[in-house]
Amino acid sequence: MAAIVWHQAKVHAQFNGTLDTLLDTLNNIRLSVILEETKARGRVKAN
Repeated sequence: MAAIVWHQAKVHAQFNGTLDTLLDTLNNIRLSVILEETKARGRVKAN
């Protein structure tokens, strides 16, 4: 299945990296968070 995703990324998104690079990039996107400013006091919300 990973090879299919890699092929699709190469064909449709002009991705030029290796399969390992693609999986690392997708994992980094998965692990990223979006910080939201809150009106209340306290820490920033992470979604």
